Amino acid sequence: MLNIPAELKSQVHFSVTILGRAIKNLYGDSTYKLIESIRKELVGMHNVDNEQQFNILFKISAQLKKTPKKEISSIAHAYLTMLELINRCEAAHRIFKLNNAPKKAKELITKLDQEIIYVLTSHPTEAKSPMFLENFEKIQKILVKLYDVSENKKIIELELYHLLYLALSIPAAKNKAPKVDDEANMIYSFLLNPKLLDRVLASDLPIYFRTWVGGDKDGHPGVDHKTLKESLTLSRNYLMTYVNLNLTKLLTDSKLLTTPKIDACKKNFKALLVQLNQLKKVQPKDYVKVEKFKKAFLSSSAKWHKEFGEKNCNLVNIEKLFHLYPQLVVPIEVREDSEFVREALTAKRAYAITKMLQLLKSISSFNTCKSYVRGFILSMVETEEDLFNGAKLTKKIFGSLWLPVVPLFENRKALENGEAIIKAYLTSETIAHHQKYWHGNFEVMLGYSDSAKECGVFPSRVLIYESMRSLDLLLRAKKLHPVFFHGSGGSVERGGGTIDEQTASWPLSSLRIVKTTIQGEMVARNFSSSEILISQTKKFEQKYQNPNREESLSEIPKVIKSFAKEISKKYEALIKEDFFWEMVEKATPYNYLGQLKIGSRPAKRKSKKNARKLRAIPWILCWTQVRILFPVWWGTGTTWQNLSASDKKELKTLFASNTLLSSFVKQLGFTLSKVELPIWKIYLTELSNANHDFSKIAYDLFAEEYKKSVTFFQEITGETNFLWFRPWLKESIDLRAPMIHPINLIQILAMKNADNELLRQSVTGIACGMMTTG
Repeated sequence: MLNIPAELKSQVHFSVTILGRAIKNLYGDSTYKLIESIRKELVGMHNVDNEQQFNILFKISAQLKKTPKKEISSIAHAYLTMLELINRCEAAHRIFKLNNAPKKAKELITKLDQEIIYVLTSHPTEAKSPMFLENFEKIQKILVKLYDVSENKKIIELELYHLLYLALSIPAAKNKAPKVDDEANMIYSFLLNPKLLDRVLASDLPIYFRTWVGGDKDGHPGVDHKTLKESLTLSRNYLMTYVNLNLTKLLTDSKLLTTPKIDACKKNFKALLVQLNQLKKVQPKDYVKVEKFKKAFLSSSAKWHKEFGEKNCNLVNIEKLFHLYPQLVVPIEVREDSEFVREALTAKRAYAITKMLQLLKSISSFNTCKSYVRGFILSMVETEEDLFNGAKLTKKIFGSLWLPVVPLFENRKALENGEAIIKAYLTSETIAHHQKYWHGNFEVMLGYSDSAKECGVFPSRVLIYESMRSLDLLLRAKKLHPVFFHGSGGSVERGGGTIDEQTASWPLSSLRIVKTTIQGEMVARNFSSSEILISQTKKFEQKYQNPNREESLSEIPKVIKSFAKEISKKYEALIKEDFFWEMVEKATPYNYLGQLKIGSRPAKRKSKKNARKLRAIPWILCWTQVRILFPVWWGTGTTWQNLSASDKKELKTLFASNTLLSSFVKQLGFTLSKVELPIWKIYLTELSNANHDFSKIAYDLFAEEYKKSVTFFQEITGETNFLWFRPWLKESIDLRAPMIHPINLIQILAMKNADNELLRQSVTGIACGMMTTG
């Protein structure tokens, strides 16, 4: 390990050694020896060719077939736990580095109008079980303590052993599908943790949190007005706890102060605690009770400050909290399919979306509405009529446009026609309303997952770039402020990546108000540590402060457009083939998605026309699990091979200057480094029902295109190392990858034997290793 820091290497060795002792003591010596023998066979896998790797895997697979089921489960759990432990070691090291980074003098901020808005959602829900996740949160805190030389290392070792033994004993995967309120509770437990809230409230940069758990009706039979109310109530109770903690601390700290005026203030604060308790449930006219409480609190707080001559930090925390959450709830983004919104306008019986908006009317007023529900998002928008229908339904229920209607452009047609759709929707009334009531902001949501599923990742990025560019110019010409809501996920296929890579092709308006989704396992990764969260927001701040940042996006060069178009043709041709879908159904977890207990939302959309209408997220899950990740790279190699010499030369030049192309190529390198062709060959061989010709044709097809994609990457970058720009990450992937292999082999066994419990365990394990569910 030349690039992985020595202290991280030491921590991994220390903690994995302790895990080994726990495995031996819990699972027994024979199971431990089998786990170790498999590990030793897999070490150095990347030093031999694909055929040799396949032979090693095939040999281990044959060995696992003879192993009793209970022992198989223990092996999967052991490797899963080790992978998650390595993840936490890396997170602990990151926290240590952030805490010990040299303090820089605060630079003069020239732009003060930036906001960061994180919209947390559960699609997909965190794959790990709540118990397992909670246990590893404790483990991560202990790993952070390892960096403190004043801590007793022997005590830490004992604590770590106990928690790792526990991790090996409790289920890592969910065996019961979560309900919407389970997902909301998981999100709020991170988001509204008092320590995290303290850091967020202390930040100079406004950090707002939203969610659409409980309000995302789009294709979700479990979401309605009841889940909307439950989610609001749940966040209310978390926020009430924070208010209670601060008021109680104030009263405790001031116990010895007994002047008449201070006693009167304390009496008021005690009365406020009683009044606060009456806000537990979100009910009709809820805003009236909240406004009454806020008025009483601000009055009492002002008297306290006046008496002491200085502000009290506990009261300031509550004041700031009300700035972020004016109605003492986390605002929800409501979403519904445009087709259902159109039907709801004339339906005799109230649709779920109608009841959700009616509930909002009952608990809020025009001025407070957006503090409960932030926007009315319309998915599958393809014409301006879809937007007008959303506005009509809003007016029908509220009497006027209480809520901004937010189009979601998520497929090729919508992204290509976005400018025309918005232009037709921007009447004088619409523009005036946005300017008067919504600070001149006009929001558009951009869907990364569906567009990538439809035409491939790079063509999707080009479509989104062009859509942002045209909409940014249009909206600013209409004296409106563009707000782009990025519906992206953790994986590259879903718009994920480093902040540098994500924002490289954003207009300045996307950095003035940064609005993006945080999904699934990314919630725990980004919000379990306030240090990590704040470091993320600082990076957005630096991007916005960059004096060299252009206001508008430049037009995409023709050669890049042409390149993306040809990639899209090859990608779309592949996914239309019956042979391709036979491969998906035979050699990926596609047919087992219904058995997974990852989220409350169905894996497939209801469609009589197309039984294969898989949602984008499960689609990515399938390709992540088999570790082929093909939507990122398919077609890039063949397209590059077919280009003229002059086009290749131009693209090589643009790689150095065009942020859209260069950021994608870096993400491509990251993806190619994670692809495991021998694993894919094992899936095809073991699951194709002994059809050797089928598995060979399928494997050769992917291996050939992968090889061409590697050639494209190497020729355009001039690099042979996929991650030359982050060398430590390449080493981390190479060390981690072979430890995922046994779980893949176990997943194949689970699929062959229809063992759903083992399948769920394997899905969670592979997600830990790949650091994303999909």
